[in-house]
Amino acid sequence: MKKAIRKAALPDWTKVKATGDYAADCRTGAALALEFLEFQEANEPGGAFLAPIIAKMPRVLSGVEIGFLEIVSFAAGAGAQRAREIVKFWESSEILTDAA
Repeated sequence: MKKAIRKAALPDWTKVKATGDYAADCRTGAALALEFLEFQEANEPGGAFLAPIIAKMPRVLSGVEIGFLEIVSFAAGAGAQRAREIVKFWESSEILTDAA
């Protein structure tokens, strides 16, 4: 059984500061991404947790944000088939259809 992780475990981008060392910042971002992915797994079936994280990111990205987004991108690629299954289900249940 997966243990529940509190929402507070999500990275707070207002508190994450880049050091200016791009490689170190990318490692920090990758570590935060792994924390996020663990949170996401524990809260299956998931939810819209990524959008609020990205919304809090600075508009000029440092290595922290780049590292985070790269790892999340790799994870998304690995789960692409599951994403297609979810969209197919949504379409079949009319969740994504227009109200018009």
